[in-house]
Amino acid sequence: MHYQLFPALEPATEAALRASIQRFGVLVPVTVDQHGNILDGHHRKRIADELGVDCDLRVRQVNSEDEANEIARTLNMDRRHLSAEDRRRMVEALRSEGHSYRAIAGALGVSKSQVANDADALSRSGQWSPPETVRTSDGRRYPANGRRIQNASRYG
Repeated sequence: MHYQLFPALEPATEAALRASIQRFGVLVPVTVDQHGNILDGHHRKRIADELGVDCDLRVRQVNSEDEANEIARTLNMDRRHLSAEDRRRMVEALRSEGHSYRAIAGALGVSKSQVANDADALSRSGQWSPPETVRTSDGRRYPANGRRIQNASRYG
């Protein structure tokens, strides 16, 4: 059975998740039913398998396919509801690693403008200085202000 309720990840979002798994491993266990069907964590599991990274599994007993779908939907939606403070901490951490606003938005399940607003609030508070460059999904680096320059090779 397949309980993937959300669309495939955008390339930039997948790149951010892949970089996180490479650096920290899979931080949130993948949830499966008693038959091994993935309820939550399809992307984490696939990327971990591709990278050869161990992945913890959490087994949930389900009584029906409807219940499995409800659990899958709830787990996915709950993870996307971060407090403003938690969301800003994640924006700060991911942006400091050089991820684009688009990738961060996809990873957190919020809009790109929300990520930009969070980064601006952090910057104005003096709690954080944004990175000079960001990485695109194809691995190229650009100035973090979003303006591409003629000779981007120096950002390598």
